[in-house]
Amino acid sequence: MGFFRLHLFGIFVLSTFLVFAEDKAWENQLSFGADYKSGNTKKSLYIFDLKREKYTDSNDWINGLYSEFGETEGLQSEGLIRAYSEYRSRFNDSRFFSSILVQGVHDSIRSIRLRAKFGPNLGVYLINKSKVKLDLTVGLNSTYERGVENEEAYAGYRFSLNFKWYLNNVSSTYSKIEFSGNTGDPFVDYYGWLILGIKSSLLDDISLFAELRNDYNNVPDLDITKKNDVLVNLGLSYVF
Repeated sequence: MGFFRLHLFGIFVLSTFLVFAEDKAWENQLSFGADYKSGNTKKSLYIFDLKREKYTDSNDWINGLYSEFGETEGLQSEGLIRAYSEYRSRFNDSRFFSSILVQGVHDSIRSIRLRAKFGPNLGVYLINKSKVKLDLTVGLNSTYERGVENEEAYAGYRFSLNFKWYLNNVSSTYSKIEFSGNTGDPFVDYYGWLILGIKSSLLDDISLFAELRNDYNNVPDLDITKKNDVLVNLGLSYVF
């Protein structure tokens, strides 16, 4: 339970900061999902997703903290933390931007003690309207990866695609695809993740969401670790 308490504390600290941040240009969202089963199998899963984003004509700043914790029959079966921050600076043609990305991942179940990225990116808003946004980012990042058995630092490539569509005043859909790998062995040592979601408002600040998440690692640190993880989640989001 030490892992659970650690990332709960991190979420609490960041949530407190967001609550007292008064810059109304920021968009803040806290999401929570839970699943519990008892009887023949005792299983629990908790999901936290905190986002803080700001979009202007000259720059954008996108931050997030996502975590999963789960137990099956008293043994930890999920243990993921993903934190990221990307600062984007728009060019004279505001469709194009450069950015700096910082990202860290810890996944105790998939034997990733730390995967850290830092580096520059170039991107373009393929669609940038009030109700539909689609952006593509390409980057070369310095990457440090430490598993249970292996540790390495390498130059990594990164492709990212983000999509948001506000269907009407109460419903929206969103997706994110990120694909990264080692430039030294790009067609073997690669990994990525996919998010597909839909959200519908229940109250002014509270929404119900459903998500499909898929994490893939073509070269796991341990041979017994599966390459692909799929999660379907239902939960509530609070916008503030």
